[in-house]
Amino acid sequence: IITPERLKALSPSIRDDRGHSYAPALEASLAMGEITSRLRLVHFMAQLAHESAGFRALVENLNYRPDVLLATFRSRVQTIEKANELVAAGRDAIAEFVYGNRHGLGNVNPGDGAKFIGRGFIMITGRSNYATYAALIGQPLLDQPQLLEDPIYAAQGAAAFWKQTGCNARAAADDIEGVTRIVNGGTNGL
Repeated sequence: IITPERLKALSPSIRDDRGHSYAPALEASLAMGEITSRLRLVHFMAQLAHESAGFRALVENLNYRPDVLLATFRSRVQTIEKANELVAAGRDAIAEFVYGNRHGLGNVNPGDGAKFIGRGFIMITGRSNYATYAALIGQPLLDQPQLLEDPIYAAQGAAAFWKQTGCNARAAADDIEGVTRIVNGGTNGL
């Protein structure tokens, strides 16, 4: 059972009010994600703790220092000069630059990069992913992407992602790197 106390043990920096709202939402989502064993649960919670910065954020933080922006998105930003320019322009400019006009994310319309930034416990990102998880959890995420900032929908989105992407099989095999690659696209947070 996911309780506020267990969330606090996993992530000591979680605020008490968040622990009390996140725990029941996460517990209620487990069946949706077919997270039915201890090993699946351990992997699920570890990934969510990392992706949500220790359960401190349900929306991607785009307030970067130039050096961190460059390190995080090196293949897209490429130079410290570009990082400085983007940081000076603000969050939406950063989001548009790193996520906008990316067909793999489904971000094909102007503003999609900023509108469909990472949200939820698993940081669902991109128009096409929002469309997928909108259908799976039955919520209008394309029109109201901020719904993934609500603990209930954040938990449902994470559980739907977990099941849809095959994380359970990797978790059942105790494949930490495999699960991390599915969730993060690489080994960030491993």
